Amino acid sequence: MRVDADSRPFLGPGRRRDGRVRNRVPGRNVPTRIHQDIILTDQMFIEAKEEVFLLPAKTRYEQDDGGTETSTERRVMFSPQIPRQVGEARAEWRILRDLAVAACPDRAHLLGCETGWKLRDEIARIIPFYDGIQNLKKAGDAFQYGGRHLCADWKFPTADGKAHFRPVPLPDSAGAISRKPKASAGASSPAGAARRRADERRRRCEPAPRPE
Repeated sequence: MRVDADSRPFLGPGRRRDGRVRNRVPGRNVPTRIHQDIILTDQMFIEAKEEVFLLPAKTRYEQDDGGTETSTERRVMFSPQIPRQVGEARAEWRILRDLAVAACPDRAHLLGCETGWKLRDEIARIIPFYDGIQNLKKAGDAFQYGGRHLCADWKFPTADGKAHFRPVPLPDSAGAISRKPKASAGASSPAGAARRRADERRRRCEPAPRPE
């Protein structure tokens, strides 16, 4: 049996800062939705055209064989598994693996990653930047991917060893992507006025020249 499901994130009703529920409910147009989370959210209660499946997940501290997280300073840190089971909750990675096994049982033997340890071994093998994650075993174990400094000594991971910058096209007022550089703002335009104010503030902050 084949199920056409949409796994893309969508903007459900959600909650505003004042606690009110938003009116947008595009999730109703999805035939089959699958939600995976550690708590119940408003989006889960939106009726779908066919079915809604709720898959309870474990928290980061309850992941089978421990879990890892990456900090903003690129430090990969290990958290040992808390030995408890809450209801039918499963590890986040195990949910995805079990879904793949159920969808393609004839190829399940090709998946591997039966445990959290084997999963981290595969991560280290496939993603060179994360080589070292397979060595995390106990609380406090961590490593910083890329070393202390990225692109040290001005050496970048490119073919010529140099950094490459490219302009990113920005959407215009109509929402379409503009690929042509806009003309400079005139003195009478709002952008020109803002530029003049910025120049004036900059001049005020500059120290006055010393007399000769």
